[in-house]
Amino acid sequence: MKTLAISFFLISITVVACAGHREPVQPTDSPRVVELAPSPISPTPQLTATRAAASTGEARPTKGAAADLLVKLCTAVEKHDVDTILGCWRTFPEISEAQVRQMFARENAIEIDREALDKLIKLGEWGPISEVYPSSGANLSNLLGYWKLDASQCWALRLAPAEVALHWDGKVFQVIECDDLHKPRLLRARER
Repeated sequence: MKTLAISFFLISITVVACAGHREPVQPTDSPRVVELAPSPISPTPQLTATRAAASTGEARPTKGAAADLLVKLCTAVEKHDVDTILGCWRTFPEISEAQVRQMFARENAIEIDREALDKLIKLGEWGPISEVYPSSGANLSNLLGYWKLDASQCWALRLAPAEVALHWDGKVFQVIECDDLHKPRLLRARER
């Protein structure tokens, strides 16, 4: 028994010495609490909302979720699957579903190409719409005004000239704009 106690003592001294401690470690029943200094950079409201959603296990707006939706939309466009296309878009205000179906049933109604989409996902700027869309010009305010949305609910993916705007309803994305996301122009963009 005495040999076991001495072995335990030598092992604990070795562990403490290797860890760089000079005092013996005191056992405790309570977990150790480490307080971190507050961040000098105050987060945006969108980042705060994203962190809150992540901490509660809720879905949150990510570039990956947006990319998944855009790949689904691109596949639906290639297959002329109007039902799936409608599911990817936010319901149009002041336009009947029959008119929207007719609009999306047209060839090239949505400017999207898989190769260009892959490049946009890889190289595009992602973030809250007010940070990604150019502040000059009326496009952003016109877009949000048309859809009757607040900028805090919208996200964007952009690689000039391509722009994709998405509405986040707290669970899923829905497309509200998809411009110039086709091969000839976008493929000229240089990789970083």
